[in-house]
Amino acid sequence: MTELNRAHLIELLGRLGEGDDNAALAAAREVSRTVKDAQLSWDDLLRPEDATVPGAASSPQARPAKEPAAQTSDGRLIERLLARTDLSDTLRADLGDFKRQLADGKLHKDDAEYIRALAKRLGA
Repeated sequence: MTELNRAHLIELLGRLGEGDDNAALAAAREVSRTVKDAQLSWDDLLRPEDATVPGAASSPQARPAKEPAAQTSDGRLIERLLARTDLSDTLRADLGDFKRQLADGKLHKDDAEYIRALAKRLGA
């Protein structure tokens, strides 16, 4: 099983609208392969966070516990960015703030998108 790279998956999904049908089809096949390699289903990817598993008991065990912030994809990106030696003090402080917000469950979606874009740009 390979870990799902969310940024890569989003990039592939963006290619589905290509004007060239062959490029769009290749992207669709790579999306399918990426999801399969991560041993996930479309239901796993698309289920709302507050949805329960169909057919599961309505006990606390019916839904997996939330991942600790450092173990989420955004948390791992922040850790990789913070490990870099070429960051300004300001950016390092901002990433520390994002890390705390993520741990508190208060990271704004725009900030999460910024973190992903920054990581992609810096190759983190």
